[in-house]
Amino acid sequence: GGYSGGHLLLKPPQDNRTHIQASLEDPINPSNINVTSDGTYYDAFDKDFVIIATGDNFMNDIIQTGLIDVDIPPNIFNFQTLSSEVINFGIEAEADVIGALFRTAFFNDPDEMNNYLNDIPLSLLRITPKVARQSIMPLPRPPRIPRSENVVDQSYLQSAYYQLARAVKKDLFGTNILESNSVVIDADPDVCIDSRTKCFFENTDAAYFGNL
Repeated sequence: GGYSGGHLLLKPPQDNRTHIQASLEDPINPSNINVTSDGTYYDAFDKDFVIIATGDNFMNDIIQTGLIDVDIPPNIFNFQTLSSEVINFGIEAEADVIGALFRTAFFNDPDEMNNYLNDIPLSLLRITPKVARQSIMPLPRPPRIPRSENVVDQSYLQSAYYQLARAVKKDLFGTNILESNSVVIDADPDVCIDSRTKCFFENTDAAYFGNL
């Protein structure tokens, strides 16, 4: 199993009903999270970490300084950029809506999962400046890790994929289900954001399937 977390742009200002549902940058996951570890994927679990999500570089500096002052090591700082290049900030009706999405790992032990979900070891703090400022120090749109150019045609796996999907559905829901084909949804979040179209809660470290 694994985990990932990030922020999504949800609502375009011109239509309150249509959600964009696109990630604003690459999510944080065991492969890239800053934690005190040996650098391997499996040693990134059950560790202390800090995630700073802001659209203001001034506030980013203040938060980092405050954390360092209370002896929190900078090597566990992680950043999520809320860039005004893609987000319409504000409290008016036409402003964008941002959502945080965090996917937890699969648990082998159901009791361990329930204990975790009943007492999630996470603190969420909203930092507000004491003195109002007329403007912010905006952050640029964050770059994404480029996708591999060595894409291999795996269409020969389609039949086996369908069989696996049917077996999973039968195990979960029994035989009284409507048969359908499952297809992978490959959505480009930057295209969705720029064109203000739906991205189906895409994020770049996960594959989704839809039914046709």
